[in-house]
Amino acid sequence: VSAELVALSGGEVDPPRLSGLASLAATLMTQGTRHHSAPELAAAAEALGGTLDSGAGWNGALVSITVTTPKLDAALALVAEVAREPVFAPEEIDRVRTQSLDELKVAYANPGTLASLVAERLAYGAGAYGHPLGGTPESLPRITRDDLVAVHRRTFRPDNAVLIFTGDIGLDGGLALARRHFGSWPVPSDPPPAVPRPTGATSGPPVAIVDMPNAGQAAVVVASAL
Repeated sequence: VSAELVALSGGEVDPPRLSGLASLAATLMTQGTRHHSAPELAAAAEALGGTLDSGAGWNGALVSITVTTPKLDAALALVAEVAREPVFAPEEIDRVRTQSLDELKVAYANPGTLASLVAERLAYGAGAYGHPLGGTPESLPRITRDDLVAVHRRTFRPDNAVLIFTGDIGLDGGLALARRHFGSWPVPSDPPPAVPRPTGATSGPPVAIVDMPNAGQAAVVVASAL
């Protein structure tokens, strides 16, 4: 059975100057909770025959695991723990941030990746969908632990999430597990994040050229805001 807890908010809720916040927060959720360190979480999932995964995209962030049916109860307990009680330990923040910055260096050397990033900015401008989902070398160092805690509280909440089971499980069994592990999850008093409407850029050039003379290849991207 595969179990996914999906929060219905993602990179589109990143504040200005903090692009990559939702992605960084989602990645860090599996890197330590109030009860287990990152290695302990990984070991617990491995003992069940699965792997805890977390991440964020546009309009969604998730925690997931796939295990055999008899292990699902214990696996879902890990999913609930990761979703509800991440600690965002400073040392893990520094480690994941450094890793993300290193990955950006590699990505920015790829003409196709860089072309896509520029095309998104030209299509959407400074709106919710116009920034890089994974952040930039300037934005990632600005993100603080308080920012990570705040975006997690805003997005991972029972009135902004969907629990999905796929595989060898029936409706009654799924509902029972959902109530057992998420039935006590409190609903915050403030409303969940609103979904912003994609807006096209109101200014900027219709064509952009990024000169990379040492790339050895070229990439072309055509984009339109929807």
